[in-house]
Amino acid sequence: MTTATLGRQKRKPAGDTTQTLYRMTIGEHLEDLRWRMILGLLAFAVAIIVCVLFTERLIVFFCAPSPRRLLKHGLPPSMAIPRITEAFHDVTFGSG
Repeated sequence: MTTATLGRQKRKPAGDTTQTLYRMTIGEHLEDLRWRMILGLLAFAVAIIVCVLFTERLIVFFCAPSPRRLLKHGLPPSMAIPRITEAFHDVTFGSG
Protein backbone atom coordinates (compact mmCIF):
# COMPACT_ATOMS: atom_id res chain seq x y z
CA MET A 1 0.00 0.00 0.00
CA THR A 2 1.85 3.10 -1.18
CA THR A 3 -0.84 5.70 -0.45
CA ALA A 4 -3.39 5.86 2.32
CA THR A 5 -6.84 4.78 1.29
CA LEU A 6 -9.34 7.28 2.60
CA GLY A 7 -12.72 5.64 3.05
CA ARG A 8 -11.88 2.75 0.71
CA GLN A 9 -11.58 -0.84 1.80
CA LYS A 10 -9.39 -3.32 -0.01
CA ARG A 11 -10.74 -6.69 -0.97
CA LYS A 12 -9.71 -9.40 1.40
CA PRO A 13 -7.27 -11.79 -0.26
CA ALA A 14 -7.73 -15.48 0.36
CA GLY A 15 -6.05 -16.57 3.58
CA ASP A 16 -5.38 -13.00 4.79
CA THR A 17 -6.35 -12.03 8.32
CA THR A 18 -8.06 -8.83 9.39
CA GLN A 19 -4.92 -7.84 11.26
CA THR A 20 -2.77 -7.59 8.12
CA LEU A 21 -5.59 -6.31 5.89
CA TYR A 22 -5.63 -2.78 7.32
CA ARG A 23 -1.94 -2.41 8.17
CA MET A 24 -0.40 0.96 7.24
CA THR A 25 3.08 2.37 7.63
CA ILE A 26 3.80 5.48 9.71
CA GLY A 27 4.15 7.51 6.51
CA GLU A 28 0.75 6.32 5.30
CA HIS A 29 -0.81 7.24 8.64
CA LEU A 30 0.74 10.70 8.48
CA GLU A 31 -0.45 11.16 4.89
CA ASP A 32 -3.96 10.11 5.90
CA LEU A 33 -3.88 12.46 8.89
CA ARG A 34 -2.68 15.35 6.72
CA TRP A 35 -5.50 14.75 4.21
CA ARG A 36 -8.15 14.60 6.94
CA MET A 37 -6.82 17.79 8.55
CA ILE A 38 -6.96 19.60 5.20
CA LEU A 39 -10.56 18.46 4.67
CA GLY A 40 -11.48 19.53 8.20
CA LEU A 41 -9.95 22.98 7.73
CA LEU A 42 -11.73 23.40 4.39
CA ALA A 43 -15.05 22.46 5.98
CA PHE A 44 -14.38 24.91 8.83
CA ALA A 45 -13.57 27.69 6.33
CA VAL A 46 -16.79 27.01 4.40
CA ALA A 47 -18.79 27.12 7.66
CA ILE A 48 -17.22 30.46 8.60
CA ILE A 49 -17.97 31.93 5.17
CA VAL A 50 -21.61 30.78 5.36
CA CYS A 51 -21.97 32.24 8.86
CA VAL A 52 -20.48 35.58 7.78
CA LEU A 53 -22.70 35.80 4.70
CA PHE A 54 -25.89 34.97 6.59
CA THR A 55 -25.13 36.63 9.95
CA GLU A 56 -28.35 38.62 10.26
CA ARG A 57 -30.57 35.72 9.19
CA LEU A 58 -28.85 33.39 11.65
CA ILE A 59 -29.25 35.86 14.52
CA VAL A 60 -32.95 36.28 13.75
CA PHE A 61 -33.39 32.52 13.40
CA PHE A 62 -31.80 31.77 16.79
CA CYS A 63 -33.02 34.80 18.76
CA ALA A 64 -36.58 35.33 17.48
CA PRO A 65 -38.22 32.51 19.47
CA SER A 66 -37.06 33.96 22.80
CA PRO A 67 -38.99 37.28 22.77
CA ARG A 68 -42.09 35.54 21.40
CA ARG A 69 -41.99 32.97 24.18
CA LEU A 70 -41.38 35.64 26.84
CA LEU A 71 -44.32 37.74 25.59
CA LYS A 72 -46.53 34.64 25.55
CA HIS A 73 -45.84 34.13 29.27
CA GLY A 74 -46.26 37.80 30.17
CA LEU A 75 -42.57 38.52 30.70
CA PRO A 76 -40.67 41.52 29.29
CA PRO A 77 -39.15 40.58 25.91
CA SER A 78 -35.85 42.35 26.61
CA MET A 79 -32.77 40.32 25.74
CA ALA A 80 -30.59 42.32 28.15
CA ILE A 81 -31.39 41.89 31.84
CA PRO A 82 -28.99 43.79 34.12
CA ARG A 83 -30.26 42.22 37.36
CA ILE A 84 -31.28 38.61 37.80
CA THR A 85 -34.66 39.44 39.34
CA GLU A 86 -35.58 42.13 36.82
CA ALA A 87 -37.13 39.66 34.38
CA PHE A 88 -39.57 38.44 37.02
CA HIS A 89 -40.55 41.60 38.90
CA ASP A 90 -43.74 42.13 36.83
CA VAL A 91 -44.94 38.57 37.30
CA THR A 92 -47.62 38.04 39.92
CA PHE A 93 -47.69 34.61 41.43
CA GLY A 94 -51.05 33.16 42.40
CA SER A 95 -51.63 32.41 46.05
CA GLY A 96 -52.56 29.05 47.14
